[in-house]
Amino acid sequence: MKGNVVQVEDMNNCERIRRNCIIMVGATATAAHVACVAADLTVLLGAVCHGAAIAYQLAAGDNCNAAAQDCNGVVTAE
Repeated sequence: MKGNVVQVEDMNNCERIRRNCIIMVGATATAAHVACVAADLTVLLGAVCHGAAIAYQLAAGDNCNAAAQDCNGVVTAE
């Protein structure tokens, strides 16, 4: 690692997979929010649409972290 910048070769594959997953989730959620713009004309439908995009981002981001823990062999309590 050089300073605060993490070099790709410093990451294990599990961390690289986690970061890429989070980037993809962010891009998908951004696209969903852009698509919600049409629904924003009706306040209620817009709120539901954006709420669903946020829920997706939270759940999918958590799945990225869980998959990385599984990849690293970390056992979590249920």
